[in-house]
Amino acid sequence: MDGDRPLSPQEIKSAWETRKIESATAGTWTHLQCECVMNGGYIRGTCPEIELLKMFLAQTSPLLAYRAEWCVWADKERLAGTIDFVASDMLGNLVFLTFVIQKQSLCEFGACVPYK
Repeated sequence: MDGDRPLSPQEIKSAWETRKIESATAGTWTHLQCECVMNGGYIRGTCPEIELLKMFLAQTSPLLAYRAEWCVWADKERLAGTIDFVASDMLGNLVFLTFVIQKQSLCEFGACVPYK
């Protein structure tokens, strides 16, 4: 609602469109930051997703990057998709990760909270 006035159908559609674009952009950017970290790169700043990723990595044995954005399919199972990140552990086991972006993420273009 805008003050005390309910939004018109067109205003609601416009707000949804704006939110859709902003969310997709922020999610794509945060996803890229996670991939960068997992591939041994450096990023400036942090956000809830990166903090969760750091906590996860601190609790696991060392991982070696194997694939990022791995497209998979299985005709018989009628399954297709993309695995965000695959690593191998010290025993050679594959570890599959997916990055889930929170709606309230602070990570947007240039809007990450700096590391302290």
